Amino acid sequence: MGMASENTLLEIENLTVTFDLQAGNRITVLNDVSLSVARGETLGVVGESGCGKSTLALAIMRLVRPPTGRIASGKIVLDGEDLVAFDEREMRKRRGVDLGMIFQEPLTSLNPVYSVGEQIAEVLRRHRGMSRPEARARALEILTLLKIPDPADKLDAYPHELSGGMRQRVMIAIALACEPKLMIADEPTTALDVTVQAQIFDLLRDIRHPSSAMILITHDFGAVAEMAQRVVVMYAGHCIEKGTVREVITNPAHPYTQGLLACVPDIADGTTHEKGALPEVAGTVPSLTNLPQGCPFSPRCAKAFDKCQTMPPDVLLGEGRSVKCWLAEGAV
Repeated sequence: MGMASENTLLEIENLTVTFDLQAGNRITVLNDVSLSVARGETLGVVGESGCGKSTLALAIMRLVRPPTGRIASGKIVLDGEDLVAFDEREMRKRRGVDLGMIFQEPLTSLNPVYSVGEQIAEVLRRHRGMSRPEARARALEILTLLKIPDPADKLDAYPHELSGGMRQRVMIAIALACEPKLMIADEPTTALDVTVQAQIFDLLRDIRHPSSAMILITHDFGAVAEMAQRVVVMYAGHCIEKGTVREVITNPAHPYTQGLLACVPDIADGTTHEKGALPEVAGTVPSLTNLPQGCPFSPRCAKAFDKCQTMPPDVLLGEGRSVKCWLAEGAV
């Protein structure tokens, strides 16, 4: 990868993350991952379950820890500083201030024995040095900003007393409390109905500071089309395609990306179940303990040929546009 531009907020270079299993076995969950995020940008990270998306988020937050998990190699450079070089004490100072994360399941991520207001205020007291009254007042401001009905009452509510959409707003409030430089949203609308999903996406757009950035982790290309400017497609721990959202959606280069997009219903074209079953990507993501030789997608790929038994390189298709596939122009 080349030198990061001044506008680059996050630069991940050749990141490899491994996990140790029982009986001394080791699996590679992220394999030589490289990507960047510019200030003011939202980057979508797309793939099926088991592709490494959430592990990428946890690695950036430095929540992949020994003795089970470890960052085996690579750099995670945020605003010019390599997070991999920081010890846990330093990372505690950075989480919440430089890095914020909206976790996938708010009911399991929020502490059930503390009120909503206490959980938001704790972040402000720890990182901003606010007194309890100051932190509570700021927590009320944030809940109001997030358009939570009766925010003063919600401050004293407990997570189980709130709906799924309200709990997700609380998660966003905690992540936003200290206005982090980089926000990571890991499937932020899981299990929410479509109306609430739209409200959450609107909130994420409205509240983000112009100089900050966001990584949106999702399996939904519709969410990426709505929220992101660029997208990275992941498969079995590899970044297999990168580009602007428009480029990838209108001209997908990897057979896996083509398959994912083919699964999206197109109401305008009448692609519904009434006209027949939607196409699907045959098979499942391979187990990381038993990856196929060469391209990990080759057993599911209708276009696979002999050369796919060797792992393809990143083939550049243009500035910021690449694909890891032998079928790419000039690669065969």
